Amino acid sequence: MALPLPAGLTPAETAFLCENEPITVIPRQRMQSIELLSGPTPQLNPPRPTTLPLWLALLLHRQNRATLVPPPWLTPAGLETILAAELASPEFCDMLPFHWVEIAQALVSGGCLGGEEAVVGRLVRGVREVRGGKVRGFVVAGEGGVRGVGTVGAWEVGEVRGVVAGVGGGLARLGGGGGAEGRREEEEEDEDEEGGIEMGEGF
Repeated sequence: MALPLPAGLTPAETAFLCENEPITVIPRQRMQSIELLSGPTPQLNPPRPTTLPLWLALLLHRQNRATLVPPPWLTPAGLETILAAELASPEFCDMLPFHWVEIAQALVSGGCLGGEEAVVGRLVRGVREVRGGKVRGFVVAGEGGVRGVGTVGAWEVGEVRGVVAGVGGGLARLGGGGGAEGRREEEEEDEDEEGGIEMGEGF
């Protein structure tokens, strides 16, 4: 019998969806345009900054053919500003992209931050902990949905999925679910809660 697939996206699937996010590079050598399914890439002319998909930027960085330029929010100064804003307000800071955790993880693990990987990793963990507490608090408290949901990242949605399933299942049982059916639903929800997204190494 086939094993049931976990609800939601796996960490690998979430990271894959992030690979087309635009990122700026400074080419170290000329390179002609490449025809991709999504369209042609820009021609690379050093030292003119160029925007490329994240996967291609990381590849060129590993080949020492381009220097990857971190986005302004993924610098120590940018993350300190974001962390201060997150701590100062119950709302979500709108300075981060939807795939901010995945982008940060890719650039830190790829050594793309000019020696500041350790500092950036520590700040990313701090921002992630503050925002994660907000998401879980709003859901459990029944705030009528997560306020500022448009600024919640993809990874954060995956992390809170188990909490949402647990709350929904608890409300269903309070509404009259019981007996064998209720126990079966409870077991399924417990399995879902174990399938939340976890961060990779460095976070």
